[in-house]
Amino acid sequence: MIEERLRRCGLAPRPGAPSAPLPSMVVGLAVSCGRHEDDHRVDSAQVPGDAPDRVARLNRDWYDLASAHGLFDADREFLVYDRDGTPSRVRLLDDWDVMGEAGVGLFTYAPGHPELGMASLDGRVALVATTWGDATASSLVLIDPAEAPTVQRHMSWIAASVAATESQRAGLRAWRAHLQARGLPVPASLTPPSDAELDERRRAAMAPFGRVTTAAPLTDLPGRFRDEEQRTKVKRIVHDLLADDRHQEECRYLMRFWWQLTMTYQQVTVRRLREHVGETKLLAAEGLINALRSSPEQVDAWAAAAREVFPLAEGRASAPE
Repeated sequence: MIEERLRRCGLAPRPGAPSAPLPSMVVGLAVSCGRHEDDHRVDSAQVPGDAPDRVARLNRDWYDLASAHGLFDADREFLVYDRDGTPSRVRLLDDWDVMGEAGVGLFTYAPGHPELGMASLDGRVALVATTWGDATASSLVLIDPAEAPTVQRHMSWIAASVAATESQRAGLRAWRAHLQARGLPVPASLTPPSDAELDERRRAAMAPFGRVTTAAPLTDLPGRFRDEEQRTKVKRIVHDLLADDRHQEECRYLMRFWWQLTMTYQQVTVRRLREHVGETKLLAAEGLINALRSSPEQVDAWAAAAREVFPLAEGRASAPE
């Protein structure tokens, strides 16, 4: 299916994608790179949303920018990325239309409204075409992403952050592999802590809130929030950061705890949490119980600490408020 859609755009699928291509995360970072610092970003003109020749202008600007800055190799081959960030190697044919009707659902969400990412085979050029908030659209290239300060800072942040998500850490691993494949040095700042080190830092952040020392039921918790806004904020943290579907037994009991923050009848007990929840997230749950039984200000402190150290559990459906 993807091959047919690529061909309709005038892109012939080719075998042999690079073993360590430019990661899609880095391609996406091109939009965040500055035009006037050492990021080496070059933009085409922005095409107004009501321009009658919008598709033709966007196609021309994309091709001119790509040709001038090395997106294509000698055989006009390069990489395109799908919505999941998976690259495909393609060759640009003589008859092509990237920004128009043929690209809808692949490179555009409507003719002349692009959202696409591309890269040269050697990883030295990233190209993005995007539709901006004012409905204008344009293409831009980032030349040599490995030298871009914005890319370096972002990847170093992922490596150092306790709250980096799994997809961010996967992007970091792909970036390290790409640098190694190109024979470029991998800075020490891109070495992430081990899972054990991450857990230790999370436990250290939750430790000041203490362990529960009473067997009292948790039915008092709903009445201990400052207001509904605070309750919503805390429930969102439990749902989005603590309850992870990849660990179903633990997730089931953390979601019962999530309900307990609203319900005055018993959903779960501390004993059940201790039986079914891992040590790090158990410490967070017990810390929240203690914070609720202390003061709304302690709940605010717990929420701030939890957001700093627990990553988003990706792929979750949104919870009701």
